[in-house]
Amino acid sequence: MNFSKFLSKIIFASVFFISSQLFAVTAQDIENADPTGITVEFWVQYSDERLDAMMARAERFEAETGIKVNVVHKGHYGKVQSAMMSAAGTKDIADVARGYGNAAADMYIIGASIDQTPLANSKKWGVTQDDINDWGANWSVGFSPYFDGNPKLLHEVGKSIEILYYNSDWLSELGLDAPKTPADFAEAACAATNQDFSGKMGDDVPSYGYEIDTDASNFASWVFAHGGDVFDYATGQYIYNGSVD
Repeated sequence: MNFSKFLSKIIFASVFFISSQLFAVTAQDIENADPTGITVEFWVQYSDERLDAMMARAERFEAETGIKVNVVHKGHYGKVQSAMMSAAGTKDIADVARGYGNAAADMYIIGASIDQTPLANSKKWGVTQDDINDWGANWSVGFSPYFDGNPKLLHEVGKSIEILYYNSDWLSELGLDAPKTPADFAEAACAATNQDFSGKMGDDVPSYGYEIDTDASNFASWVFAHGGDVFDYATGQYIYNGSVD
C-alpha cells in the first residue's frame, strides 16, 4: 500500500469535515477537493524519540504532497482526548488525533470526531481493496456499530502487547522452573511473596511475587490468558462472568 498517499487521504478527510462541520458536504465536494498547501494540526501522545520520528515523517510527507502536518505533543492518551473534547465546536480543535476507540466514540457523540466512511468510499481519495487487504483485520476495528450507520471513526495503525517478565534468579532460589501456564505463574507468585529475593534492594524494601495491576489492558490480558473474554460480541455488551478454560 502507498502509505503516504493513504495518509494524505485520511488527513485531508479530517481537516475537511471538522473545519466544515456546519455545512453540507457532498460526495462531489470530496472528489473536487484539493488539499495542496493546507496545514494539518495533528495531536499525539508521542514523546522523545517517537515524537522526533513522527516530526521527521511529517517533513517528508510535506515534501511529497505539499501538505504541512504540525505534530503537537499533548500528553498521554487521556490528555489528547480531553484536549479534543474541550475544543469541540471551535476553530482550535486538531484536525487529526491519536487515541483509542472509546475516545473516538466519546468524541463522536459531541461532534469532535467524524464518520470517515464517505471519504474511505471516495473514488479519488478513498481506500482501495488492496489497502483494506493490507490493513487486514485491523480495518474492521475502526467501525462502531453502537451508532446509527456503523460509522468508521478511526484507522488502527498499531497493536499493543502485554509482556510478563520473571526473575530467573529468584525462581532458582525458590526451586521453581519458569512458569509455562497461568497456574504455574500463580504458584511462583505466591511462593515469591512468602520468600523475599536475596538480591532485593535494601532490607527494608518488601518484595512480592506479583503486584496486581488494575489497568484495563492488563486485566483483559489475564482474562484472555485463561481462555475467557470480557465482551459478548453477540449482544454487544461487556461481561465479567464468562466461562474460562
